[in-house]
Amino acid sequence: MLWVVLVLGCGTEEAAPPPARKAGGGRHVTRDEKNAVAGGQDDAEAAVPGLNRAPVIKRFAVSPGQPTVLDTLVVKADASDPDGQDVDLEYRWEVDGQKVAVRGAELELGDYSRGQRVTVALTVSDGALEKTMTTQPIEIVNAPPQFETDPARIRTVEGFRVVAEDPDGDDITWSLEGGPPQMSIDPRGVLHWKGSETDAAGSYTVKIKASDPGGEVGTIELPIDVSAGSKAPRAVEKPG
Repeated sequence: MLWVVLVLGCGTEEAAPPPARKAGGGRHVTRDEKNAVAGGQDDAEAAVPGLNRAPVIKRFAVSPGQPTVLDTLVVKADASDPDGQDVDLEYRWEVDGQKVAVRGAELELGDYSRGQRVTVALTVSDGALEKTMTTQPIEIVNAPPQFETDPARIRTVEGFRVVAEDPDGDDITWSLEGGPPQMSIDPRGVLHWKGSETDAAGSYTVKIKASDPGGEVGTIELPIDVSAGSKAPRAVEKPG
């Protein structure tokens, strides 16, 4: 009978050869490149040549902060594109949640009312990507009464009617401050003062005030020089 003896070598095994590389495989990614990707979207975008980045809004402010119906809201904005492209700015105004037909950076409030709330959204676009910011609601507040009477045109105090209007449509309450004795103003805004024979001479700056129920006050000043009445005490000259 024939015996077959197999002799096994005692050396180390050879490592299996690496698998064949497929055609068209990607390049090796280094650790630095992996860290750049993990570092955040902005850094990753900056590291990839030719990748478009969204515009940046550097400033977005609206004034005044407490407007009345007499005011115009104005947007101050500063925006740019990190890739150096030109950008377009678009404004979208809303009053009480309703879009208004104004596309520019200013909104006149004369057509609106106290208590209404205004927002404006700014969208900056480079033609492919855009960035949008929106303000918090801005409430239209109470406006003070506005005088239509020019104090320089008042020649005779007695019976002169002062005219003022409240932009919010409120009733006006009249008052005087700093006038000569017995001078008054009635609920219609008519001045009353005749003077008397006992009035002393003097100069006054009369403040005519028009107030609304919300506490806003409009004021004009009326300078008055009063000559002494015929029965007024004469000034006594002090000895030198």
